[in-house]
Amino acid sequence: MKAIDVAKHIIDMAQQESQSISHLKLQKILYFINLEYLKNNNCMLIDDTFQAWEYGAVISSIYELFKFNAAYDCKLDNYEIKNKDNLEILATLDGRIKELLKMKPYDLAKLSRREVGAWYKNYEKGKNNTIPLKDILEEARNIDKDNKCFHI
Repeated sequence: MKAIDVAKHIIDMAQQESQSISHLKLQKILYFINLEYLKNNNCMLIDDTFQAWEYGAVISSIYELFKFNAAYDCKLDNYEIKNKDNLEILATLDGRIKELLKMKPYDLAKLSRREVGAWYKNYEKGKNNTIPLKDILEEARNIDKDNKCFHI
C-alpha cells in the first residue's frame, strides 16, 4: 500500500479523535503500524522504504510532503484513498492508531530508537541509511517478546 494512503488514514483519524498529528508523530505512527501489520501478516503494510534518521525511522517521500509543517498538524484535505480495499485493511489497525495518537511525538521517537530495534542497528549520524527489511521483520517478530514496543 502506498505510504501516502496510510498517512492520509492516520491524519483523518487524528482529526476525528481531536488529536494533534505533527510530522514527527506521523512518521513514528507509520513505522509502528507497519510493524504491527508485519507481525500479524508477515508482509509489509507500506510499499516504501524506511530510513534511519536522527529521530527514528522515516519514509523520505512523506518527509518531503510535510517537511514545511514542522510541529504543526499535517493535513491532506485534497487527497482521497482510491483503493477501497486499502480502507478495509487500515480499519483493522484503527485501535493501534488511536493508542499511538494519544502519545507525545518525542515519546514515540524514543520508542522507535530502542536498542533492540531496526533503527538502532542502522543509524549513523549524518546519514539516512535504508533500514533493511530483515531488520524490520526481526523487530516485528520481537514485539511479543518485548511488550515495551508500544509502551514507555
